[in-house]
Amino acid sequence: AKPDVIINTIQGDAVVPFFEGLRKNGITPEKIPVMSVGSVSETEFAQLGSNAMAGDYVTASYFQSVEREENTIFVTNFKKRFGPDSVVSDWTESAYLSVYMWAEAVKAAQSAQPKKVLEHAHNRVVNAPEGI
Repeated sequence: AKPDVIINTIQGDAVVPFFEGLRKNGITPEKIPVMSVGSVSETEFAQLGSNAMAGDYVTASYFQSVEREENTIFVTNFKKRFGPDSVVSDWTESAYLSVYMWAEAVKAAQSAQPKKVLEHAHNRVVNAPEGI
């Protein structure tokens, strides 16, 4: 078959060999672009090389290249802690954000009791690295 696009939902370490296999078999973005849905982050970009996915598409909730002051501070602090070559993935930022969202719910509930926190977990606002 000659599809117009390949939809990629592969998660984790298998993403890199998947793209390497496509390229080894002559499947390039010019021939058949790949649309990765929440499965490829800048961590994989770094492993594949900056040009390896040029012409393909990715949807994700976060990219470390987002130009916001909050993100610059977050990425700078992350690299200080984990090394200058470390890459912040959407998974990492999501875990970071989750702690702040939980803290906002605890403040609203005035308790860390799970049932009370859950009652106040909805409609929390956090100025996260990717935005509000």
